[in-house]
Amino acid sequence: MNISPELRHVEALLHNLSNRSKTTVVVEATLCIVLNISALLLNAFLFWKVYFNDRLRRATNMYVLVLVILDLLTALVVMPFMCSSGISGRWDFSDFLCQLQAYSCVVFAYTTQLMFSLTALNRWFLIFRIRLYAKLFARKYIWLSLVFVSVCSICAPLPYLLQGHKFAFHPGMMICFYTIDNSREKQAIFRIIFFTILPMIIVTSCYLQIYVAFKKHSKRQKSTEDHAVPSTSTTRRVRDNQAEARPSCGISSVANPVIFGCMNAAFRGRCKKMILPLNLRRFR
Repeated sequence: MNISPELRHVEALLHNLSNRSKTTVVVEATLCIVLNISALLLNAFLFWKVYFNDRLRRATNMYVLVLVILDLLTALVVMPFMCSSGISGRWDFSDFLCQLQAYSCVVFAYTTQLMFSLTALNRWFLIFRIRLYAKLFARKYIWLSLVFVSVCSICAPLPYLLQGHKFAFHPGMMICFYTIDNSREKQAIFRIIFFTILPMIIVTSCYLQIYVAFKKHSKRQKSTEDHAVPSTSTTRRVRDNQAEARPSCGISSVANPVIFGCMNAAFRGRCKKMILPLNLRRFR
């Protein structure tokens, strides 16, 4: 019987997952559990501070709040299954839970990608098109954009399922996911373009223009200050880290609240007010 290269690859991954050393199992399981707990606590804390604070719960932070909710749901619905599979080396649950976990994971991932695009566009219009920004990012249009993104993400996996395909356990990711090769499914091309390539182009283009604009502004400001009085300058760098497929969702779910907490002055101030009475060390 002929076995497809894809099936051979999956079987090899499953064999490797099932035959890991005890040290590897302990390290991967510990990392996964730590990431899961950290994602739960950090995102729950961030959601609580943003949602129940009038200063933070403004229209411009709605996209951030949605990203927090998505990360929290990922930590609740996806990561526990990954931790279990990392420990046992197999899928220990029913097919229904496999389909539910995979569908949730796909929808959360697609929504997050599109939310990054909306956040980048929000920042771009705020800096370069301030008049249009007030119109396009009014509360009503923000809610409409959230509904549009949600509908697109929820409907995206449906053609795959309606064709009779099912999600299955992917040993390389330690969760249930797509099982059909992209070249054999036409809808995969649309998903890759709309949910991966397009958001990547939008985010890169917007933040690159913002970076160049701030760089020019900093040079002009420094030139002006050099003719006046000496002053110190601060350089900010943004780093994009890539990780392997297994811990990527966990790392992303932990990184987002940390980045927002460190970069947002209003949120940072609220955290300090809460932490100081507990006599804990202040963070900057």
